Amino acid sequence: MEPVTEPVDSFLEAAVRGTILGIILGSFNQVLVSAFLIDTPLNRLVSFVIGGLVAGAIQGAFLRRHIPSPWIWLSLSSISWLIVACWDVWLSDNLVSRGACYQIMPYILIGAFRGIVVGLGQSLVFCQHPRLVRVWIVVNILLWPTLLVVAVILDSFFPTEGGCSF
Repeated sequence: MEPVTEPVDSFLEAAVRGTILGIILGSFNQVLVSAFLIDTPLNRLVSFVIGGLVAGAIQGAFLRRHIPSPWIWLSLSSISWLIVACWDVWLSDNLVSRGACYQIMPYILIGAFRGIVVGLGQSLVFCQHPRLVRVWIVVNILLWPTLLVVAVILDSFFPTEGGCSF
């Protein structure tokens, strides 16, 4: 019996494209929603859940051939983003305000943590396919910090009054 590489290859391509677009548009929606809400921890959580739904829907569109249930996928995506939000609500007051603004290493670690949490949460959909689970987690661990660092670098070109906006 030959190893099955085609499905993993097509999965990897869809995973990378869907994750990049999902993280970018999900994060954009999260920031957009939080801009319209009063800055409270509950509203930050709500904005992350909405961002998770947007990201999950985009990723789900790319991965539709590999996901058995879109509703489970969306649920796991928003729950994973909610877990990230709980950590982010605590972290934003403890890390960024202590001078981590525009320092790359804290954002790499934050991105890696987000990638692990979201990747593990969403990978529950792929439990019957261990290779897909591994690929999915690695894709998330690599792309989350990369995109977060790119966002921080781009943000440095547009400084705000109080420093960085992250």
